[in-house]
Amino acid sequence: MFTTSMNGGMIFKPAMFVYPTDTNLHSTHAEDNFMLGDALLVHPVLEANATTVRAYFPTDLWYDFHDGFKQGT
Repeated sequence: MFTTSMNGGMIFKPAMFVYPTDTNLHSTHAEDNFMLGDALLVHPVLEANATTVRAYFPTDLWYDFHDGFKQGT
């Protein structure tokens, strides 16, 4: 946030801004996920009373937030 406040830019942005060639983000997931910075994908629960959500992760190296283990490629 400090860097963004000094240099400008977006803290929250659509995931397709970070992965512009991923067609799934453009066609299917454009409205249900976003990036916080360049490394944290956020997929909020948008339905009332939902207990799970099926998030889409673009092809990249991801880490599990809870245990730190690598996920993906």
